[in-house]
Amino acid sequence: MSMRRKLAQMTASAASSAVDEEDFGDLATEDGEGKEAASVTSKASASLEHRPYFEDLSNHLKIGIIGPTNVGKSSLFNILTRSPTTYSMVDNALFTTVDPFVATFTPRDERMEFFHKCNPSAALKPSRLTIIDTAGLVPNAVRDRQGVGAQSLEAIQYADALIVLLKCFDSSELARYDPVHDPLRDLKMVELELLQLDLIRVENLLLEIEVFVNEVITAEYLQFQYGLLLRLWQFIAGEPRPLPPKRTASRKNAHSLYRTRLPRYCKGQLVRLGTWDGRDREAIAAYKLLTTKEMVYVANITALDYNRRERRVSPVIDELTDFLRDRRDPSAVVPLSIDFEQRLCDAERDHQLEEYLAINGTHTSGLPTLLEQVYSSLKAIHYYTVSEEVVQSWVLRRGMSVVDAASKKDVNIARYFIRADVIPYDEYTAYDGDRLKLQMDGKVAAEGRRYVVNDGDILEYLHHPYPSPF
Repeated sequence: MSMRRKLAQMTASAASSAVDEEDFGDLATEDGEGKEAASVTSKASASLEHRPYFEDLSNHLKIGIIGPTNVGKSSLFNILTRSPTTYSMVDNALFTTVDPFVATFTPRDERMEFFHKCNPSAALKPSRLTIIDTAGLVPNAVRDRQGVGAQSLEAIQYADALIVLLKCFDSSELARYDPVHDPLRDLKMVELELLQLDLIRVENLLLEIEVFVNEVITAEYLQFQYGLLLRLWQFIAGEPRPLPPKRTASRKNAHSLYRTRLPRYCKGQLVRLGTWDGRDREAIAAYKLLTTKEMVYVANITALDYNRRERRVSPVIDELTDFLRDRRDPSAVVPLSIDFEQRLCDAERDHQLEEYLAINGTHTSGLPTLLEQVYSSLKAIHYYTVSEEVVQSWVLRRGMSVVDAASKKDVNIARYFIRADVIPYDEYTAYDGDRLKLQMDGKVAAEGRRYVVNDGDILEYLHHPYPSPF
């Protein structure tokens, strides 16, 4: 049987196991039909608290800021990065940002400050964050090329997480695309545009397999990739992919592309809300789909509501939280006031921040909470290597072993690993960084390969000598 005939059979098999178009949660599993679709959709409704992630974390995280137009994305970008060279234009107008802006900054780390105090001659290598500011999204940005937001979404293809900024207050002074203020509608619109863009990406990958089949790729690998892409198409669109039209027998059209008609609106779910096995996750990570990114939803509220803590929980924020809870999404909704954060930034620039905080002691910045939620969504922790020469911060996924941590520094250290000397950060601060006293009091633990690294651990590796690559 030819490879193209096999692919056609797999497409027909996926189409026969469709879920109902009107309600993606209702499964047609009678008489054994639709079992494959049932397995995919039932996984999405499972608990998501301990689901695995698609990609490993690097020591240099990238965070994208997305959202509707004119909600404060560029202001948040400038406040976070405070870069003297990269400044995103801010104006009370639609589509002020056209091209994406990228800036890298070092978030404050009190642990690194303490390590520097104990080792003043050591070079500091803290973990850094890259923030990507994108253009605002409007309805039908991907399908009908409305606005400029769809083109800038390619900049967040390699981001580790996304900050979805939503304006949760009504103001007639701000320019807006839709006169009706509805943050929940904006959230659904942003996710719909991401789904539409991912569906186009999956469709293009399917076309590459259907059209450019060659003998280099093995049949088993093709069948797996094609079957996974069909499941992704159905998971995103909420309906099975229709069979592509037959090709004509003429030589002229023998290699022409016959695109499947895409649905007008995606009725499926974000890919990150599904549960996929290890082989699926490895393949999906290579596709760089936007709906695989972890998301933190930021509710931009007024400065008055933010500083009155009892008013941070408003009906609008409750509506967003209930929407995420109903679909079993563990993502957080973080209340933040871009206006207030800009005031603090201006006061710091004018050297008046200390005076302002002395008068208004309860007015604190929400940026540390936002960054904490971003790290929490990625299950990211920090551990450190401290010596007299270099003090370095490392990023690791929570629950990973000390060998995984060693491989971030050098793969050969993990390969020839013997043990790791571990000092908890609390013990290190209690002894003011005196390594000799820590060892004498038995506060330095020798851990083997199965030790799970905790947030704030200070690690020192002991390994066998490994051969030089030269």
